[in-house]
Amino acid sequence: MKGKKLSAILLITLLTLTSILTGCGGGGASEEPSAGTDDTVYTLKWAHVSPAENDKQADAINEIIAKIDEESNGRIKIEHYASGVLGNEEEIFEGIQMGSIEIGTLSSGSLGGFYPGVLATSTPFLFQSREEAWDFFDSETADWLAEQVFDNTGVKCIGWAENGLRCFTSTKKQIKSPADLKGMKIRTQQNPVTMAMVEALGGTPQPIAFAELYTALSQGAVDGQENPPSLIYTQGLYEVQPFLTLDYHVYDFLGVFINPTAIEKMPADLQEIFQKNIDEFVTIEREKSRAYDERDIEAMKEAGVSVYTLTDAEYKQMLDATASVIDVVRGISGDEVMDKVLAQIEEMRK
Repeated sequence: MKGKKLSAILLITLLTLTSILTGCGGGGASEEPSAGTDDTVYTLKWAHVSPAENDKQADAINEIIAKIDEESNGRIKIEHYASGVLGNEEEIFEGIQMGSIEIGTLSSGSLGGFYPGVLATSTPFLFQSREEAWDFFDSETADWLAEQVFDNTGVKCIGWAENGLRCFTSTKKQIKSPADLKGMKIRTQQNPVTMAMVEALGGTPQPIAFAELYTALSQGAVDGQENPPSLIYTQGLYEVQPFLTLDYHVYDFLGVFINPTAIEKMPADLQEIFQKNIDEFVTIEREKSRAYDERDIEAMKEAGVSVYTLTDAEYKQMLDATASVIDVVRGISGDEVMDKVLAQIEEMRK
């Protein structure tokens, strides 16, 4: 009898230990995300510096937030922080690195401060059209670039949307050639490539925070600036910049960045829903960028802004004047990145 009792106790003990080990993932259990059968809600903060309303980025984010909420049955909640309320782009990226912000969208100039290699894509007049730029950022080279961002910063790039095609505006005169920029103070991002471009065109670059730009222009601290048409309109810069030149000197991406832990902690089904919708966000935001540019250029014309498109000869003058900037870019981004970018574009044009 005592032997049977002892056997029963040992059996119960063994079953209990087995249950505990199984529940804790013992015995070399897979670290892959689960299929996701619980009701855990994953809340993510998405931050950027663009306006909260009537803006291509904000409008696209709102669309995707609604889709993610619906498709995840409310298990993924995204809080939308626009207009720089969580900081400027550099502060947002630092927040993503630290984990205090899960998602952020940043332009090339700001990201370049954390990984200079991306500035290879800011080479003046690198792309012949925005569609060509889209093809590049959908390529394997762009995937490789995202891997370099992760290796150097610990932050994942999960999509390349569009900040826009950058153009010059001025308070003084229409900019049609490098001669028109000579002696002008032009606000730029804290981006060495853009600054070198302005210098090559004869202007004086003045790095000023985006939030301070309107005041700097209205007070005459600078004579002009360069930004995509839609931002020039939504930020009201056209009110103090009567001349706009559609020279499209730089294609500016809008990277979607995430703290890796934010997505890795989700179960597999939610990861799939999330990434699928980020891919859709890129497509939606790009199309809105093109459409909003067209809409806002017309609105600025109606408001009395002088809008000018370069002739082929004028475009070549600008192109030739900035040709040497690629050497500056190489010194910043490195030969490997620059050569990969140029090779990808050459391959696309074959």
